[in-house]
Amino acid sequence: MRMGGVVLFPFLMAAQTPPNSPILRGVVLECDQRPTGELAIRAADNSVLRYQFDRKTYVERDERMIEPERLAPGEKVEIVSDGARGSVLRYARTIHVIQATPPPKPRRAGLPQPYNPRTDTVRTGSLTYA
Repeated sequence: MRMGGVVLFPFLMAAQTPPNSPILRGVVLECDQRPTGELAIRAADNSVLRYQFDRKTYVERDERMIEPERLAPGEKVEIVSDGARGSVLRYARTIHVIQATPPPKPRRAGLPQPYNPRTDTVRTGSLTYA
């Protein structure tokens, strides 16, 4: 039984992504709203990592280039990064949005809305027909 643990240990360590890996997937927690700044993401192992970005960082959503400050919290991203000299933060070279948050559908005024059993209430009266 002890031999099995010794054999599996290297495979378990290889399966985990180190925090300073050049490619990492996660969910955006916060992003500075300026052309240069920092970005925080939560990785699959619930660790929070911070990255630097600037105007040279390539950010893509739906196969279109966007500005880094347009990233929204909750979006799933994949980041390709480099270690920055003299800083504990990594420099984000490429940020690719894997799953964008869908924009809210605009509600058109004046049109009847479909029945929603979770939010709509049905009122019953005491009037009966014979």
